[in-house]
Amino acid sequence: MKQDNDPNIPDLITDTDLDRFVDQLLHRGKQFLEMEGKISVMDVRPIQGQLDRMELKDLTSILTVEDRLKLIVAFSFDRSLMEAVFKGYTEGVSVAPEEQDILMEETAGDCINIVVGNALEDFQLPGYAFNVSTPIIINEGKSIQRYKQSKLTAGEIRTERGTMIVLCITPGIYYKKTLEIEASE
Repeated sequence: MKQDNDPNIPDLITDTDLDRFVDQLLHRGKQFLEMEGKISVMDVRPIQGQLDRMELKDLTSILTVEDRLKLIVAFSFDRSLMEAVFKGYTEGVSVAPEEQDILMEETAGDCINIVVGNALEDFQLPGYAFNVSTPIIINEGKSIQRYKQSKLTAGEIRTERGTMIVLCITPGIYYKKTLEIEASE
C-alpha cells in the first residue's frame, strides 16, 4: 500500500540529483570492488535512456533511503563476482564452508551500506540526517518492472569476474522491500 507523504520531510535526492547520485554510487562501488574485493574493474557506465524493466542478477542487496518519497537502492551481482568479492573481503579470515553463503550475503549488505553511506555525504542537508534501512538480500535473479509513476535509474560495473548493477528507484513508495510493485490503481 502506498505510504502517505509527510510534507515536513524534505526530498533528500531530487530528480535532478538522481543521475549525480548514481554516478557517485558507481564511482564508490568501483572503489569498493577494487580495494575491499581486490577485483579488477574493466568498465563503469550509466545505463542511458528511460528504463521500463531491469533484469537483476543472482544476488541483490537492497536498502531504502527514507525521505518523503523513499528512494530504493539495489546492488545486483553476478554470483561469480560476489564470490570473488567475498574471497577478497575475507582474505586472511578462516570461514567454515557451512557459513560461506550467509557471510557472502553479509558481504553484499556491507557493500551497499558502505557505498551508499559514502555517496550520501555529497547530498547531506543541514539539520537533517538520512534514515537508511537495514539491507535485505534477494538470492535469485528477477525482473523489476517500472511502475508508471516511478523512475528507474541504473548503471553497471563490469569486472573480470562478472557484473554489478546499481539501481535506484524513485519514488520507492510504490514498491515492497523485495521490489515487487505494491501500488493500487
